Amino acid sequence: MAGLTLKKIIEDRFDQLEILMKEGRYEEATLLIPNITKFISVLSQDRIDLINAARYAVNNKEEWK
Repeated sequence: MAGLTLKKIIEDRFDQLEILMKEGRYEEATLLIPNITKFISVLSQDRIDLINAARYAVNNKEEWK
């Protein structure tokens, strides 16, 4: 049960990150990223790549697509 809850928490945070990035709310995204990366040991490489892409976009003021 706890595993499903943790998985849901992580998915919810990724969903929120996607929304923030699409809306260009990079400051909020920057604050959310550490709340996702603390679970890095259980994230897939695709999820890690997504976080790195979000960091890159934020740092370089790139539009999120």
